[in-house]
Amino acid sequence: MLNFLEGITFEPEQNEILDNAQNVGFDVPQLCTELFQRFKQKYKLDVDKDGEQRNLVKSANEMLRAWKWLTFCGTETIWDAIIEANYLLRKFFLYNRMDEAMELIRMVPETLSDDAIGCFQKKFQDMEIPVRLLDAKYEFECYQFYFEAINRYDEWQKQMEGDKAPEIPQKLSDERWARLDIRRRTEYELSVRRAHDCLQKYYRLVELYKKRVVEMLEHILKAPNGWLVASPLEINDDADSELRISEISIRFTEPEKPALP
Repeated sequence: MLNFLEGITFEPEQNEILDNAQNVGFDVPQLCTELFQRFKQKYKLDVDKDGEQRNLVKSANEMLRAWKWLTFCGTETIWDAIIEANYLLRKFFLYNRMDEAMELIRMVPETLSDDAIGCFQKKFQDMEIPVRLLDAKYEFECYQFYFEAINRYDEWQKQMEGDKAPEIPQKLSDERWARLDIRRRTEYELSVRRAHDCLQKYYRLVELYKKRVVEMLEHILKAPNGWLVASPLEINDDADSELRISEISIRFTEPEKPALP
């Protein structure tokens, strides 16, 4: 079954196959997570032995496709989705694959981190949110802030570049002004006034884009522990987190279903 699914690239077909698999008794969330792990083992996000990135490019594209499988089961695989998204983004940053990182950010729902926390709180109202899940939320939001800052900077630069600033009509000499009749003088004065208004709007727009960039950069620079630095774990909290994750996984999963072939 996993071999078959690995070759399916058309999203509507993927959804249809998963629906059929569920109807015949497959554990679809398990199917999707195991499929992603198969991709993860097959397509290593590492450079070639000679330091080149020939295989890395292919692996990155395959892993982007693989990650989509974690979105087909909604909340049942939402924790895997955010944790594995962070894993891919770490790798993309490590090897400066910013195009692939940006593509993944576009693929991921903007509310993924909040949805993951909300899902936990809804299902386990009597339990504290595991530190690992909080750290995953924080890490993913750091990536979001980073790319939002880049997007805002690009928008600002586009406004600053080229010939987008409105031009003010050239001032007429006294001699030429004297030759104009009342109608032409009025037209000229109106054109100058409109140009000044447009220029003021342009400057306000540029200043707005600049302000949005500064706000996002301040948000990144003023992060409580630094960008991409999660809060320190308490003593023995890591071991406790492992235990809680195991307990939660048992409670979260559906009753046992037929094993995968």
